[in-house]
Amino acid sequence: MLNLSVKIKELLRIAKNVPFYTQKLNCLGITDHFLDGCSDAELFSAFYSIPPITKKDIKKAPYQWLATTQNIVYRGATSGTTGEAFVFFRDSVWNEKRWDSLNQFLAWWGIDEKISIANLNSRLFPLRYQDYAFIGGIDNQFLQGLNFIIQKPVALRGYPSRLCEVALIAQGRIDFSHVKAIICTGEPLFDHQKQLLMNIFDCPIIVEYGSQECGVYGFTCPVCGNLHIDEGRCLIEEKDNRLLVTDLYSYTMPMIRYYNGDLVKIEKNNCCPNGNVNVTILGRDDDNFGSNKSIYPIKGVDYYRVMPTNNGQKLVGYLNGVNSAEVDDFFAQEVKKIFPDDSGLLIQKFVSPMDFYQATMPPMQDKFFSDFIPLNIFNYPQFFLNTVKGDRWIYYNIPDIILDKCNGLLDNYSYPLDEQIKLDKLYLLLAFSSGKEEITNDELEKLFYKYDSSQKLSLIYLDLLAISLFTNNHKLLRLLPEKETSFKITIDSFDYQLILKLVSFAIQKFRQKKESCLINKLNPLLPLFISDLDFCPLYGIDCLPCILAHWATILGCYAGDDYKEKLPPELTQRENFLLGKGDSNITLSNLFGLNILELKELLIQVVLSNYIVDPDIFFKAMQIQQSEGNQKELTKNIAFLPFMNYFAQLFFEKGEREKAYHCLLMCENISSINNKFDSVSRLYNFKQKVF
Repeated sequence: MLNLSVKIKELLRIAKNVPFYTQKLNCLGITDHFLDGCSDAELFSAFYSIPPITKKDIKKAPYQWLATTQNIVYRGATSGTTGEAFVFFRDSVWNEKRWDSLNQFLAWWGIDEKISIANLNSRLFPLRYQDYAFIGGIDNQFLQGLNFIIQKPVALRGYPSRLCEVALIAQGRIDFSHVKAIICTGEPLFDHQKQLLMNIFDCPIIVEYGSQECGVYGFTCPVCGNLHIDEGRCLIEEKDNRLLVTDLYSYTMPMIRYYNGDLVKIEKNNCCPNGNVNVTILGRDDDNFGSNKSIYPIKGVDYYRVMPTNNGQKLVGYLNGVNSAEVDDFFAQEVKKIFPDDSGLLIQKFVSPMDFYQATMPPMQDKFFSDFIPLNIFNYPQFFLNTVKGDRWIYYNIPDIILDKCNGLLDNYSYPLDEQIKLDKLYLLLAFSSGKEEITNDELEKLFYKYDSSQKLSLIYLDLLAISLFTNNHKLLRLLPEKETSFKITIDSFDYQLILKLVSFAIQKFRQKKESCLINKLNPLLPLFISDLDFCPLYGIDCLPCILAHWATILGCYAGDDYKEKLPPELTQRENFLLGKGDSNITLSNLFGLNILELKELLIQVVLSNYIVDPDIFFKAMQIQQSEGNQKELTKNIAFLPFMNYFAQLFFEKGEREKAYHCLLMCENISSINNKFDSVSRLYNFKQKVF
């Protein structure tokens, strides 16, 4: 209790200084003087008198919850409709507590760093660095991929409804003996689903509970079988079966007594060593249905799902094992109340879970699943190509088991040259995607001599150069400089993806050097590199190797003097400034006369020198640049993202929280995999909607 009271006081001290809570807490007498001298009983009485908040409250003006712009390491977006969702931010303290809580929960079940968690066919991002997500249409290619990744111990995680679909379709075709656990999240887990998953996977079925705003903060207990909450992170309450949660470490944007939209039952349990509180999830509140009433479970109806059909109608399928006309009629009446204006509503009853899941598959499923094929026979090159560039299914993070076997791609001499180069580049991309940098010097040198001897080095030159620069491979680098001007530089999508991987890994390593002002003050940094590629149209593609060497230099990967001759003068000046070889040259008199590249270089010096400027004036200059010229230029869209944290702090110090919040919104890092995963997942992210 003492520890809890200390955490509540700390959160309230922060909250009383944010606009939304200042007046409310003062009216309740929650002041510094009160917090300094109150008893625990007085503290909890005051705390529980604070009015609860909802997602809609925050959506109206999320900046009113912003307590700081410093030390932000996590951004998230709430689930819900477009009109209700909002973006929130969290600091490193919150993130560390989130990781600690998650690892403790997983340790209950013996899931450590050696067991990856595969998020399966659900719109869920990986929990840990070694985890991954695999989503898409459940077709033969999907099953081949699934069969491949479960050849080593793994836990499968996803929405119960989606896991049931995969289980029923894969049953009898895939050996699930290496699956160590099933983790269900995102939806309530019903008894018939749990039994189905147990029968097919023959492993523990775990319920994970959490929210976007708080992360994972509940897990099934292996001792008592109940769902426990991490009481050290989150304080939960039940009010009319509605769950209120207070994240005790939400210092960046305090959310106190927040209705998260779930219906629950909470019970005290003083017998279990893993937790004192049991939580039963009943379903979602009425916000999910767009009606003005909460609809509670109907006897005889397990659950229902609303699915769009190909002709634009809604199919409401429900599972009811009881042959009762009374239940069926009542269900139909309640559904029509939820969708009163929908004349194209179809209501269908199912008795068998298999029939239900097959009928409510996402559109465009059947034609990709017409013929069964053996799952253990692969066209390996095509399989690996699909891993990177699949259109109907996609990985978020690539499983280690795939990366471990990708060296087979180098044995490609029987393929035509255009296929060989594709497979060789794919190998380099996959190998470095793991972040382990386990490619041997012998393999790299063989690739060099393979293409050099056939006078085709230009095809793989950028790949080898980027690897040698960002991994400090001196031996490979000595082979390359003399070749720099003997052929025309070419770049393809494989080169681009590999370069982004290498730069991203270099940034991550450089970030560990806390003394680096480049990392501390310019974040995210990858968009700055991408925007530097706009120097190529200005100075010619031959300057690209010099740009790569420049970035390898400022990130501490490369200390040579090669590749300087064609470096754009703007980057030469930047490099000298960053390495302490040149002074800053900050002149604001001609701010609106600068082009976008000049303005970007000025901003680097302003931010790294802590030069105090009027953020509104700079924003006006940036808006002018972004409104001129070709909107498709990379620089127009992302060149200024690394400076938004700096401007967020300037606006915050001026008391302009709304502008500060919008600057933070613009700080999102660039990720093509995020965008692709999001677009694919939208096609297959059909959650069950639950009474």
